Amino acid sequence: MNVQTTLVETVRTMVDRAIIVPRLITVAVILIFGWIVALIIRKGLVKILKLVKLDVIAEKSGIGDVLLKGEIKQTLSELIGVLVYWLAMLIVVATAMNAFCLLYTSPSPRD
Repeated sequence: MNVQTTLVETVRTMVDRAIIVPRLITVAVILIFGWIVALIIRKGLVKILKLVKLDVIAEKSGIGDVLLKGEIKQTLSELIGVLVYWLAMLIVVATAMNAFCLLYTSPSPRD
């Protein structure tokens, strides 16, 4: 092994590591920001659903009883809010994976 090959490999390794750091920071920002947005969406949606009295409608229609029989302690409004929260988090995680250029969620550069 000559000095030139060793030097080139060392520089290549340093460049590869330098490229990862900004991507990791971007992924962290996307995850944190997305988590906060998902929480805000969940809380806002639950408030809106309670405002239109979805829980009262659910009780009158028997959905509340079904939830109780299934030992679900959340109201229908809260349950819908949690579902929307996790759907939003799924989008956030997929976006973060795309930002990190993982092949499972982003197209290959050869495509």
